[in-house]
Amino acid sequence: MKKSVSTKPGARQLAGKTFNSPAAEERRQSLLILINRADDDAFVSARAKEFLDSVYRYYDWPGVTLAGPLTWSEDPFHDPSWNWRLHVMKSVFYLARAYELGGGIRYLRRAEELVLSWIDRNCIGETEPPSPYSWDEHSTPLRLIHWLYFFEIWH
Repeated sequence: MKKSVSTKPGARQLAGKTFNSPAAEERRQSLLILINRADDDAFVSARAKEFLDSVYRYYDWPGVTLAGPLTWSEDPFHDPSWNWRLHVMKSVFYLARAYELGGGIRYLRRAEELVLSWIDRNCIGETEPPSPYSWDEHSTPLRLIHWLYFFEIWH
């Protein structure tokens, strides 16, 4: 990941392009409103810390530590809804937002690691994806929204 260089307060540059234009900031704010309607910053930071530590907690399920690289077929509660939530990848939003709130670069790196892991395991050509939710009509657009927020910060 290349470090961005600021030319003016609040501006990020990569390969000579400024990314914190008013339009980019407006996109990021719109995504933030869309994704994070109810969660306050303390909740987001706490959830991000769990994902940083490989603890996956969704709604009413207890947190589960999934050590090592994900296969993206994990389903510790034998509940398809849990695996669906894994593929929605709100974890990437929480980690990117925690970075933005001052949590440190490790949050952004963990988000990047999850995105690349998902791509590696789910975009594998002619073989079956690891889960029916890899390319599900509902999980895919939600994952895209979370990834867009991440990429708005990551670049």
